[in-house]
Amino acid sequence: MNRRPPERPHRGLPRALLLAALCWPGMTPADSPAGAITINADEATFSQSEGSGIYRGNVELHQGLRHLSAEHLEVFVNEEGELVRVEARGEPLVLREGADMEASAREMVYRVPEQHILLLGQARIRHEGRTFTGSRVEYDLATRRVEASGDDGERVRMVIPGRQREGEESTQ
Repeated sequence: MNRRPPERPHRGLPRALLLAALCWPGMTPADSPAGAITINADEATFSQSEGSGIYRGNVELHQGLRHLSAEHLEVFVNEEGELVRVEARGEPLVLREGADMEASAREMVYRVPEQHILLLGQARIRHEGRTFTGSRVEYDLATRRVEASGDDGERVRMVIPGRQREGEESTQ
């Protein structure tokens, strides 16, 4: 009796998707850690003709100090197989880069060639002690420029930690 193993839609993903670490949010190419990317999810699909991969359900991406968790993750590659865009959504959606950077939102779009992260819906980014919150937070990795905006009367907030005197506690 010849039994075929169950098909796995993620098998045969282009190497560019699995080696996307050099272009992942929170790092400049010079700072990117080496090593494989591991993506775990309840379901995965890849369309070679469309150049996209979709991961659904308890998605976790790991590489070095980098960790992304979301309910839904989509990756897009160009005709050359290079990663050009990453989209994630779900609650909670959290991106961590070691102890230096943490971002959270309901949705995230990362445009790789532009090195630009867009966080939407209860967006928050903490980088090197500074915190930015708003309905929409944009972060340019190359220039380290942050732009935040609010919706429907919501205001943006930026927290810059002050120098602590001996014996004082932080009031963040």
